[in-house]
Amino acid sequence: MTVASVNKHFKPLSCYQAILTLRNALLDAGIPFEFRMLYDGYQIFLTDGKHCLSVIEHSFSEDSANDLLEVAGVGIEDGVLGFLSPLEVFQHITKHFGGKTDAVE
Repeated sequence: MTVASVNKHFKPLSCYQAILTLRNALLDAGIPFEFRMLYDGYQIFLTDGKHCLSVIEHSFSEDSANDLLEVAGVGIEDGVLGFLSPLEVFQHITKHFGGKTDAVE
């Protein structure tokens, strides 16, 4: 398999709306986070000094084809949890990191 054949399967960054929705909700809620590019998509990273949480959406993450998110970190017993909506992840974040709880509809 050539690099060209692999690259044609990558989705453009604008297709990852779930993580962009979550990013906007975190900004509205005043919850500090880092937003990074990861592979052909994005990662949101949160920490409070004791706990951390990573949220990803890219072509290799769980059910990114259906615009859903994958998380790992605080409150995730089995290491990684996928197939999550922005609202589900936002609720998990506010439970562990605080912030306004009504920033995602």
